[in-house]
Amino acid sequence: MVDISIVIVNYNVQFFLRQCLNSIYKSAGNLCIEVIVVDNASSDNSNAMLKEFFPNVLLIANDKNLGFSAANNQALNHIRGKYTLILNPDTLLSEDTLNVCFNYLEANSKVGALGVKMLDGAGNFHKESKRGYPSIWSSICKMTGLYKFFPKSKVFNGYYQGHISEDDLAEVEILCGAFMFMPSDLFKNLGGFDEAFFMYGEDIDLSYRITESNRSIVYYPNSSIIHYKGESRRRVDSRYVRSFYGAMHIFLRKHSSGFFEKLFLPFFSVLIVLKAGLTFLSSIIRNLIKPIIDFVLICFAQVFLKNLWERFYYKDLEYYDERNVLIVIIGFSLILVFFQYLFGKYDEKYKLRNIFLGFIISVSIVFLCYAMLPTNFRFSRILVGAGSFVSLLIFTLTLSIQNYWNKGKLGLQVFSHKAAILVGSKKSSESYTALSKGNALDSALIGYVDDADNESLGGVSNLDKLLREIPVDELVFAAKDVDYKFMQEQMAKLGSKYDYKILSEDSMSLLSSNFANKKGSIYTIQTGFKIDDAVNKRIKRGLDVFMGFLLICLSPILLIISKLEFSHLPKLVSAILGTKTIISYNENAIQLQNFPRIKDGVFSLVGTYLNEEQEDLYCISFAKNHSLYSEIEQIIKALF
Repeated sequence: MVDISIVIVNYNVQFFLRQCLNSIYKSAGNLCIEVIVVDNASSDNSNAMLKEFFPNVLLIANDKNLGFSAANNQALNHIRGKYTLILNPDTLLSEDTLNVCFNYLEANSKVGALGVKMLDGAGNFHKESKRGYPSIWSSICKMTGLYKFFPKSKVFNGYYQGHISEDDLAEVEILCGAFMFMPSDLFKNLGGFDEAFFMYGEDIDLSYRITESNRSIVYYPNSSIIHYKGESRRRVDSRYVRSFYGAMHIFLRKHSSGFFEKLFLPFFSVLIVLKAGLTFLSSIIRNLIKPIIDFVLICFAQVFLKNLWERFYYKDLEYYDERNVLIVIIGFSLILVFFQYLFGKYDEKYKLRNIFLGFIISVSIVFLCYAMLPTNFRFSRILVGAGSFVSLLIFTLTLSIQNYWNKGKLGLQVFSHKAAILVGSKKSSESYTALSKGNALDSALIGYVDDADNESLGGVSNLDKLLREIPVDELVFAAKDVDYKFMQEQMAKLGSKYDYKILSEDSMSLLSSNFANKKGSIYTIQTGFKIDDAVNKRIKRGLDVFMGFLLICLSPILLIISKLEFSHLPKLVSAILGTKTIISYNENAIQLQNFPRIKDGVFSLVGTYLNEEQEDLYCISFAKNHSLYSEIEQIIKALF
């Protein structure tokens, strides 16, 4: 008989899933387990990875994203275990997690669900490990942030059960859907999750229905897991906001029964809308604040230059039409800032070469647009040139200030080198160094800690002493050499004093989350492909839109003199809309693990190769060395 059925819903987190599965099989011990992965139409090669490395996992592959609730419910008819564990793919279990949960439910038949202590990637306690029923009052305290002023209050922090210590075994009201351990019969009898909840709130609803069935819910801190919170949703977008705050409203509408709850529900609905709008707006402002500052400074600088030119050259402050000049200045400033965004100035990691290239292209476009303007919108070319030069000074100034704000040093490119120690073998340290170099991480490995190696800095048992003696910023744990339980104990003990990374057992990926509440980051061997860089993705997308429009406009001529065909025109429209890309790999050319995927193309790569192997190498070379030039070159080759 199967003891535990583990259900995981996956969406584009291949490397997190792989580490999660490795931790599951380490935690299984003598228990008989089955793992069911429901994939919500991932495009990151997750399914191929599962088939190659985890053939015993039951894979249910969807052709579209059904959401968390519906995907979990697909596993209902396949569950054979006495107990079911609902688990997120961005989690790592301790070696004892499955056994202690199994034994606890075996000894406590009245318990309907069990949750464990969750830590984030920085070793901090996840307050979502234990939660209370989201009444209107507790939800208001949560949304307004009032709970932060009374963290241990049952009245004001009922949402996170603040009166219960993170180290106390206790009955709670709600468990997090990242880890829910329960009897399978109960899960099936309740009909699984309510599919009215797409992504959030389904765990609250299920927990509520479990307690309604006269079964208790227990927070069990005697075992812990790492949860890289929110890895499947790496940015705050409108869909997330609607799902998260909409779920709260669905739940309260479904389960509110008291007179006052129903009376205040319309007011609470308005509060949810306001909170959702503010959350979404604040995320947009955070993302746009840097380009907005550049844009405003450039506009003011160009207006200042225009006034100086009028005063000292023309001796007439009203020489230019103020309205027309302002329109042109705003337009030119938008072009300059847009290309800085496109080429990565506002990214966390940027390359000065890309920023300068973006500036050159944007200035060229500015002068081209100026040449095509009507006479009444034109002003001096000297002003255009001076404005472009001043904008370059502004870009360098704001970049230097940004570096000073973030890293405490002025400069266009400031590197904050961190000292790292790896807990594991020499071979693992070599793998980490290779990954670190390939991903341009700002840390230098000063040594490794291994009980069985005299060349190491010392033994694992002496780690505390080494950390006191050696100034270290970062700890790296090698999963194939160190237990997950040991990692979590060290992270919980040391807290946020250090940054933490976990090197996967196959040394192909590196998990990281350096700050409390920061989502997990992952560094992999495939990051060496330039086509996967954020800047190149934006450039490729921008080129799809620009070239799509251009080719459609020129299609009457190109249909005659080039290889462009009528069948390409709807595909070009798809490229503009973002469902296709203009240049993609050759069909069936790449069947490699960890190869970056891109959308289907209007055209395939054009090159010289004699066989399939050379064709594969050509595609790999294109992905590794991708650039604006290579993309344009391939478009020209495809047409002529």
